[in-house]
Amino acid sequence: KSAKKAFLKDKYADALAKVSKEIEKGKLEGEDATAAEGIQAWLDWYGSSALEGAKKEAEEGKVYEAASTYEHVAEVFKKHDFAKEADAAMKELLSDKDRKLEYKAGEKLAKIMEEIKELKPKKALLKIKPLLGKKYRETAAGKKAAKVAEALEAELNR
Repeated sequence: KSAKKAFLKDKYADALAKVSKEIEKGKLEGEDATAAEGIQAWLDWYGSSALEGAKKEAEEGKVYEAASTYEHVAEVFKKHDFAKEADAAMKELLSDKDRKLEYKAGEKLAKIMEEIKELKPKKALLKIKPLLGKKYRETAAGKKAAKVAEALEAELNR
């Protein structure tokens, strides 16, 4: 897990439930009540905005990006309806075999891009090669990988 995901999980997963519970108890007063309501409103906004953004990405054909956002929402709001909505949307998104292939290619590209950051062009090209094959060539990730490969080859030919 990335440090960012771990941070977000720790900060958001239970925060909405805890803050909502404190508000419901009615024991908060003054600035504490105002702050709790602000936190609750922000968390509600964040969850719904992330879901809306993922839906828009999916509509635009950005399958990997949408799925990644749904995964993030499901993780950081795992005790909330936002997580259930994200899980259902993710299941629907990946129910199509072409979109599932797009997602898998995107996952592979993200992993490869992380791996090749410190590699020399020749070794980086070897790592990116699987995305250039017939299976992934026409996916968004395959096309991005082809551009990266082109840049790496240009660097080798200097």
